[in-house]
Amino acid sequence: MQNDNLVEITDVRFAYDRRTILDGISLNVARGSVVAIMGASGCGKTTTMRLIAGALKPSAGDVFVAGLNINRLTTEELYGYRRRIGMLFQFGALFTDATVFEKDRKSTRLNSSHITISYAV
Repeated sequence: MQNDNLVEITDVRFAYDRRTILDGISLNVARGSVVAIMGASGCGKTTTMRLIAGALKPSAGDVFVAGLNINRLTTEELYGYRRRIGMLFQFGALFTDATVFEKDRKSTRLNSSHITISYAV
């Protein structure tokens, strides 16, 4: 990671068995920006978020978050990384009457020193 992007996904490929979900995607998210990942059912939105969270590893390519190459972290490093992030799903039960933006603002206030990744289904 050579610039001020919070997230950098480079030429990532991922498949569940023989079903290719992501085939060479790249994505840069600048620090402080608000990004929505949108698309049809099954296009890879959740898979992309799981890759960013370190819950999945790509079969090719790299996923960097805050300068860390997520798919190359040791188990111990991955646990430390996961303690620094939070994922906020649109239909999460914590704030059921708030919009995604309002939920993100509440989460950011609660975790001001952490990375907050918002994801809308």
